[in-house]
Amino acid sequence: MIHRAGVTGAILAGGRSTRMGRNKALLELNGRPFIQHVADTMVAVLPDVVVVADDVAPYCFLGLPVISDIHKGCGPIAGLHAALSHSESPVFVLSCDTPFVSPDLIRYVIDFPTLVAANIVSFDGGLQPLCGLWSRECLPAIERRIAEGLNSMLGLLEEIRFTAVHVGPELPFHDPWLLKNFNSPEDLSILQ
Repeated sequence: MIHRAGVTGAILAGGRSTRMGRNKALLELNGRPFIQHVADTMVAVLPDVVVVADDVAPYCFLGLPVISDIHKGCGPIAGLHAALSHSESPVFVLSCDTPFVSPDLIRYVIDFPTLVAANIVSFDGGLQPLCGLWSRECLPAIERRIAEGLNSMLGLLEEIRFTAVHVGPELPFHDPWLLKNFNSPEDLSILQ
């Protein structure tokens, strides 16, 4: 089992938010930006948390280190690459637009007993590569895929050894909104 103190938390906030039309990380829920909810949840579990984003200024208010993508314009796989390159330890990754994620979910995934190269959440019928624990063992596959222009996170899962960590209604912390993310104004309208 991985000790939580040896895990780095990484919040991916480098997206262009093209479908939303504005920075998703800074959209508000209950008067606080989405990324603040994610950061508070991560900090409650992990002692070392970073934000991965090319623009530092919007995230200074979090008081967390901000690191940049090494490979620009490649999407979340570049954020994962930056986080793993920055850390000497496994990295728990979350997207900045999942404000309902819970500390119990993070603990469950990190404590799951069968870490291979990654523990990836399986939720609501699909794999969620932007909610998972990734080891540095994944870096060669990530670097190769970026070099070849293959930026799909789900495609990356086809090349590594990972455990699908099922998160379903049988778990006490399950909630249908647990990993709800927001990509468009239509998604956001359900919060109104």
